[in-house]
Formats: sequence, C-alpha cells, structure tokens
Amino acid sequence: MKNSNKKYKFYLFPHIYYAKSKSNLFLLYNTKTGLCIESESSVCLEVIERMYVPANLGIAELNNNEIQEKSLSSFIKRVIEYEFGNLIEQNELGSDTMFVNFIPILNLQKDIERLKVEGKFTIGEDLLTYINELNIYVNNSCELECPNCDIYYKQTKSCYKTTSINNLSIDLIRALFENLKYSLLKKINIMGGDISKYNDLKRLLQLIDEYKFDFEFHIWAHYQNFSKNEFFLSDNTNLINDIIVSFPIEKEFEDFLINNETNNIFHFLIENESQYREIEKRFSHLNQYDIVPIYTGNNKLFFQEYICMEKEDILANIISFRTIFCNQKLNSNNFGKLYLFPDGTVKSNMNTDAIGNLNSITLLEIIYNELDKNTAWRKIRDNEPCNNCVFQYLCPPPSNYEFVMNKNNLCNLKTIF
Repeated sequence: MKNSNKKYKFYLFPHIYYAKSKSNLFLLYNTKTGLCIESESSVCLEVIERMYVPANLGIAELNNNEIQEKSLSSFIKRVIEYEFGNLIEQNELGSDTMFVNFIPILNLQKDIERLKVEGKFTIGEDLLTYINELNIYVNNSCELECPNCDIYYKQTKSCYKTTSINNLSIDLIRALFENLKYSLLKKINIMGGDISKYNDLKRLLQLIDEYKFDFEFHIWAHYQNFSKNEFFLSDNTNLINDIIVSFPIEKEFEDFLINNETNNIFHFLIENESQYREIEKRFSHLNQYDIVPIYTGNNKLFFQEYICMEKEDILANIISFRTIFCNQKLNSNNFGKLYLFPDGTVKSNMNTDAIGNLNSITLLEIIYNELDKNTAWRKIRDNEPCNNCVFQYLCPPPSNYEFVMNKNNLCNLKTIF
C-alpha cells in the first residue's frame, strides 16, 4: 500500500452495484463479471458510504492513516484486484483537475408514485403499451377430477374450474381484440376449463383468423381434454398448443404422443423428486417440454431442497444493472400480464384481488387500476426478510410460489419453513 503522506481518492467503477443490510453487512457486485465482495467491516462500510454522499461526487477521499488501517487496506486491495474500483494519489491528478465519478442511480421519469405526487398519473392510450401478455379463460367447466386442480392454476398457467358454469362473451372478446390492435402485446393464452366445451368455439376460431396480430395465440388444455376438433387442428400458424400433463399420467398420454409428439409444447406438473425422475426417464425425448414444480403444502422438503435458492443460485448468472433497477421498481414475473375470467372479471395475478370487470369498465381503466392499486405488477422484495438482505434486488422478484406459501422469500438464506 502506498506510504506517502499524500491524500488519495478511492472510487468504484460505474458498473459496481452496492447494497447493505440493516446489520451493516454490505455487498459490492460487479454487473459485468458477476463477482461480488461481501464485508461486515464498519470501517470499510463508512468509506463506501462516503462515495454515496451527493457532495462527494462518487469519491471517498482518504488520508495516509486511513489506508493503513488493516481491514480497509485489505479491502482496497481486493477492490483493485477484482477490478471493482481504483485508488489514485491526489497529486497524480494535478491541482487544477476536478475528478468526478458517476454512480448509477435509479431515476424513472415515468415512475408511478412520482406521477401520482405530481398529479400527472392519468388514463391515456399509452397505458396499452404496458400489456405484454393476456390470459383469457373462455369457460370454467371441466369433467376431469385432477387431484390438485384447485392449486395448479394458482402457481402456473393451467386450466381451472368452478361450481358455477360461465362462458366468456364472444362480443366482449371481439371488443377486447379491437383495443389490442394498439397495444404492444406479445402473447395471448386461451384457457378453460375444458375449452373444447366453450359454447362459442367456432366463432372464437374465426375471430383469431380475422385479426392478423403479429403475436402468437397459445391454446392450453389438459392432455385428457385434448381431442381432435377444429380448435386444436386449426391451420392458423399463429396457434400453438400447450398441453398440461399432471400426475398420475395415464397410458392414454403415451397413446396420445404417437401422433402429437412434435406439434405441441408439454408442461409436466410435478410434486416430488420421483415424478421428476419419471419424466426424465420416459419423456425427455420430447422436443418441447418443461417441468413445473407444484407446491401442495405436503412437499416442503422437496421445495426446500430443489426449488428454494441458495446464494450460489442467485449468483449463477451475471445480473445486469438494468435487471437490478427493474427489480427495485416492478415485478417482471407479473408486470404487463392480465387474466380475464369467463364473467368478465380481470386480475393481474391469479392469486390477487380483481381490478375490474370488462363488462362495466374499459381496458384502459383496468390497466390504470392495477398501476394505481398495485396488486401484482409492482410487488417487489421490500418486505421482511428480503428488505434486510444484501441480495434483495439480485434475487428474481416474488413469484406465485410466495403467494401460495404466504411467504415473502423463496431462498434458504433466511428460514422460510
């Protein structure tokens, strides 16, 4: 370490993310390399905090005595070695040099809370640009008796049923499609119940053909309800079939695969390790499939071992500043998604309260309500224990699992069960 009596300027590079917990553990994360430095040193923390005082312009000025302090000296060496920052002698800059280090700060011009305070949050056509996925339940009737039917749809895209039978008005769907012509929508998922029993099935197909959207329509059905009718065999190239497969898997599924293996996407819902191994053994040859863990309340150990994240999982991939900033303001699992039910009710997540009904208010008002009430789109990790963790915004945002578990975190960094 330098041993003159001169002063130094210590700074972090602009691509370094900084976070601290209430217990003063702090973390530096390199958004270019994925490396991180953790420390509990109060001396080092105080120096880092200096950089974030606006008047200091992203720099901590240090004297010779300070940089000789053992913990700080070691810390600065690590910062330089890992290319997180640098230390410069004052005289290397010249007496007339003004040194400024720009620290990334989140500043959203269209932040909803800011717009509310400024009185600029209003209903306008630009609200349509927020929608990126629409999930339409055309009916809610089904004759199957899947063991955990009542929990599948709360955790992943799946069919669902209720005791009262409803069919979504085809006129309402047409009006909705008219509105969506001006949106940036990327995907529409059409689900039921058993959608083959939808009373306006033919008109729905015609409607899909009529509107030449540049996004895909995904048709979701349980494999036992997937039958050879015009809905599934449509020539519309925008139609993609998503087949839900839950346990127990009957022999008819293997018979079904004989003629339908390559033209569909399969979603296997599993509840334990043995089911996972069965799928890998019997169905790993499929071209397009995924495996979706389902929490039942009786498989806590399975989730704790295989689903809940460790620190290594969080840091497995490089996390950009864009993602970190996104995690501070919105929930990328939910943002832009709407769920339309057969009675016209709309939610922003299957586990939250309704934000309106399209039979009585407009789509723009629906979007406005969600942005205003924030039932799901802007639900972030700002509750205990996440708000006292340095990985708070490095973690993915809350998912449906947290909803159904009634927990705020899905990691083993803090006990959740």
